[in-house]
Amino acid sequence: MLLPDGFLNELTNSYHSGVISDMLRSYSIANDCGVGDELPETVIEITIQANGKVSAARVVRSSGNRSMEASVQALLSHLDLLPRPPEGSITFRVTLKTR
Repeated sequence: MLLPDGFLNELTNSYHSGVISDMLRSYSIANDCGVGDELPETVIEITIQANGKVSAARVVRSSGNRSMEASVQALLSHLDLLPRPPEGSITFRVTLKTR
């Protein structure tokens, strides 16, 4: 199931939020990523099989910021197993932003 940003049913929305929370626990980014008032963001795409195995994880849109890209690549390289999707395999996109 491929889900566009912003289109989630209630069950999938709950799953999606939980997966993002799990991922962000291991995601850290340098505090110096922002330039002036601009805060970089990166969009990643993740495919999770029915058993929870991450079969693909890639950057769809880069922030162009070296510090942020390094932290995103570190996050993606450690994604292996996530909670099982409620409705079989799933592919979705996540926008990672600095604060």
